[in-house]
Amino acid sequence: MPHNHADRERWYSRNWAKLGAPLLQLAARGCPPELIAEAVRRRLAAPLANYELPDPALYGWALSRMIGLASEDEWACNLIPLMLNRFSDAAHARTLLGPVLDAILELPREQRAAAIRATLEGIPAQPAPARSVSA
Repeated sequence: MPHNHADRERWYSRNWAKLGAPLLQLAARGCPPELIAEAVRRRLAAPLANYELPDPALYGWALSRMIGLASEDEWACNLIPLMLNRFSDAAHARTLLGPVLDAILELPREQRAAAIRATLEGIPAQPAPARSVSA
């Protein structure tokens, strides 16, 4: 941690945006503490917090799918919450997207992002889709 006041202030500001703010956002949206802790351990709290999903259960399902992609393809991983915000509840998302995402995870790494993008484009938006809360 920096020793002078100005450097310390910049350090706190930078780290608050990356670490503190996403934790509070997820907690405020009803995510259970164990899900938030797992997102932090996997360094997925910030991408998971970028979207305000309509059903708190969608965060857990999103995280489970993001874990499968995170170490290999960060860009594709970040599309998972965007895809899930098209659904009003976790049960509906699991039913329709579960088999699709499972198949995508079996694809070679270089094909996953294109498959996720094509799937995203094929999902009609809900009448009032979740809004992005990222800056």
